[in-house]
Amino acid sequence: MSKQGHKTRANLPAGGFLAIGRDIPSTSDANRTKPHVHKRELPQLSSSVLKKPRLDFSGKILSSSSSACSVKRTEVDESRWRNFCAEIQVIPKQLLASLESAKEKQKPQKAVRLICAAIREIIDHRKERGGWAEEPVICSALLLFVKMNSSFLSPHEELVEVLCSLLSTNFPTSSPGSAMASLLLCKVLMGTTDWNWRLVETFIDDSLHERQWADRPSVDGLVVNIMTAFGTRIPQESMYIACDLTYPERYRTMDAINRFAKVIDREQKIDTFVMQMRDICERKGESAPRNLLKTMCVCSGNGSVRLLAARKMDSWLLNGKLQRYAMELLLWIASNIGRNDLTEEDSETLSALLKLRALKSKQINVLFNVALKEILNNDKEMICAVAKLLLSNEFSANRFPYNMTMIHSLFLFDNRSVSKVIAREIVQMLAAKEEYLRISRTFLREFVRSLLRMDFDFSLFTSHLFSAATEDFSTFATPAFFFKSLIDFCIMLPFLSITPTVREASQHRRSANGSLTQTHVDTLQKFYADLRSFFEICVCFFRKHYEFCTDNRLFVYSYYRVLYLAPIFFGYLKEFYSLVAYHIWMIQAEYYASVDQWPSEGDVMQYVRIISDVPISEQLLCTILDAGSDPLVPIDAADTVDVIENLTRRALLSSTLTG
Repeated sequence: MSKQGHKTRANLPAGGFLAIGRDIPSTSDANRTKPHVHKRELPQLSSSVLKKPRLDFSGKILSSSSSACSVKRTEVDESRWRNFCAEIQVIPKQLLASLESAKEKQKPQKAVRLICAAIREIIDHRKERGGWAEEPVICSALLLFVKMNSSFLSPHEELVEVLCSLLSTNFPTSSPGSAMASLLLCKVLMGTTDWNWRLVETFIDDSLHERQWADRPSVDGLVVNIMTAFGTRIPQESMYIACDLTYPERYRTMDAINRFAKVIDREQKIDTFVMQMRDICERKGESAPRNLLKTMCVCSGNGSVRLLAARKMDSWLLNGKLQRYAMELLLWIASNIGRNDLTEEDSETLSALLKLRALKSKQINVLFNVALKEILNNDKEMICAVAKLLLSNEFSANRFPYNMTMIHSLFLFDNRSVSKVIAREIVQMLAAKEEYLRISRTFLREFVRSLLRMDFDFSLFTSHLFSAATEDFSTFATPAFFFKSLIDFCIMLPFLSITPTVREASQHRRSANGSLTQTHVDTLQKFYADLRSFFEICVCFFRKHYEFCTDNRLFVYSYYRVLYLAPIFFGYLKEFYSLVAYHIWMIQAEYYASVDQWPSEGDVMQYVRIISDVPISEQLLCTILDAGSDPLVPIDAADTVDVIENLTRRALLSSTLTG
């Protein structure tokens, strides 16, 4: 007895702490007679001692309170299914027999009532007593019957709701009821086409919080199909592999079918989930729970979820604890953005993703390139949207340092489409302000010189420039400076394509002792072909769209500039042992570099010397002559003949390119 009394006294301080402040005195005579006077003085201690809540070791599962979880949980309305089975009493050991009897009598509604009543008993006993000895018996009976008779049990709304209530009950993981609900739902629902929205609400609630069942392999079929409520598309496994991420097993084998097509007010219901996620983001900030990121993956088919995630993506990628989950979320966003028409939300999402500071990490850079490629594959218009956003940021005051790298990635994906978009944006700038000419030239020069190198098709880019000018602007609506700015921009383009390889090949060609390799020949032939095309595109634009220029003198002068004939003075020297005509060029750098002092005077001389070796085409000469013969085109016969004469003389002095 003394030993037991010692144990009682050892436990009294904890009981005394928890009993402080109660108004109702103890009715126990024994407690009144025991000398606990020193414990009665405890309320005068520091209030911090009293803040610890009462601990409950009874095994009961208490519902989440506001003190335990500040996130508002989904309210579960159980009135419908409880009323449905209110009059049914269940005897656990006779449950299976009762269900079989309902099956024999072809009474599916009675069977559903029995199932609801049985689950009601499980839930009530779990909440009131923390457990029930008959729970395994009931679970076994339900699992056996539903497994054998799932087609007999038509998907009553009450049946789905009671199973969702069972999922929402905070069971211990070892409880039979914890695993039974998801298994029963799979059996009942997988053969049907229309699912109850309550299932989505139950899943999101569990996914955002405890994830008691959302990650179980047994619910893979449920989760994959619940995703269809958000229109979510699953990323390809190759994307995970490229980013060194583990691909979820559930997405390899499970097929997704849209089970929520007939749900009314689906967007409004999804907005409720978005508000919950936004609330978590605002409260948690950079330390958001990983469950939030996992849930966002499933919901990434919704534009609001994508935008919310994109705005937080940078901080999550820079958070070591969340980085892997954020990387996975970025792949899900990339797989779902742009699947339909590009909305304003998706434009904002792209804008946020294109400004990620985390790109300084090599691992994140690889991830972003994989995601960007997937975004561009989603829709042909996405490449235009991405390019416009990058250029808009590039020309803004808050320029992002990785713009050039991302534009280069776009060129690698689709050179022609990106050239067209960039050309159109530059034309818009040239027409907006005369001062934008310098900015545009600097941008393209830095971009081509630093990233594209051999890949810049300047003749194609010129074609896109002129097409954008004629398609987007009227000849009467453009400012007077537009034509000159356009020509000032175009004459820089061939200079950008004169790479060190082209220089070396040209020097070997002009050298008396030099011999051209096949590589040199191929390099020069490609450059000359592009340059001939450039000449033809320019003079064709002059011929058809001369209305863009209101100054006749400027119009004629533009011929000399785009053909690199301005200003030229010819002289002829007869030297050495043969009669050879030598072309003496005295070209002033400001005719080609007055805008931004590029190229330098020495480079201009070298560049024009290389350009002068290009053969001319019959089409080029015919287009110039055709323009000169048209009285509407502001170039007269004398100027036309002079241009033709200078071109042919330059071509005559150029040697034939041979290997």
